[in-house]
Amino acid sequence: MNYQQEYYKYKKMYIDLKEKFEHSFLSASLLINSTNNKKHLSLKTMDAGANLTNNQKLAKYLSDFMKEHDITSDDYAIIAGYAVAQITGRVVTDLDVILSKDAYKKLLGSVSPESSPDEDSLSIGSAEITKTPRLFINSPFGEIEFFEREDTGFPSIIFSLRNLQENKMLEYDEFGNPYLNTEATILHYSEVEKIDGKLILGDGHEITPKRLQKNIKHLESINEKINSVKLTEKIESLRKLLD
Repeated sequence: MNYQQEYYKYKKMYIDLKEKFEHSFLSASLLINSTNNKKHLSLKTMDAGANLTNNQKLAKYLSDFMKEHDITSDDYAIIAGYAVAQITGRVVTDLDVILSKDAYKKLLGSVSPESSPDEDSLSIGSAEITKTPRLFINSPFGEIEFFEREDTGFPSIIFSLRNLQENKMLEYDEFGNPYLNTEATILHYSEVEKIDGKLILGDGHEITPKRLQKNIKHLESINEKINSVKLTEKIESLRKLLD
């Protein structure tokens, strides 16, 4: 075998080894999205941070997920229980995320008809109370639900994405995720009245006494941290609705 043949022999061996190494590395950290053939960073195989709490891992997962889908912090916000957790330190196992119309369309285009609720991929369903469409993903750290709420809101129009932004009702966590500030969180859980013997949440959503009791518990846990006379009075008025 002459020098040139030896050269190409060892060059081929080098290329083969290099390709095997790259393939092993990528397969450990990337999943291929079946619908758009994009590289999907998976926290099943990537360390989300050994020292992070589950709340932080879930928030980081959302932040990375949004960046992966080119959705900026102007096009989404976390509502409901995550804000309570930020105030009280309780553990969250799911996130409710509202989206702009454009952001919702982006995620809707990533839903695979072959995906199942048990997979680390987007699925589609309906909201429990409003029965409106929702997208959801079961991350390794908890479920994340997505709703289009650019100009509409739940429990009322006050909680539309644009209204929250315009009225400065949002703050940001350590991963850049916008979420309800304390005042907005209190309003979110206390916007209840009794009409014709029925408990009505926000813009006409009928709820059960059990749901109101859950809202009151959230408000009580917040008040343990902020010790507000005004909130104490609000909690008492909500309790009377259960009579």
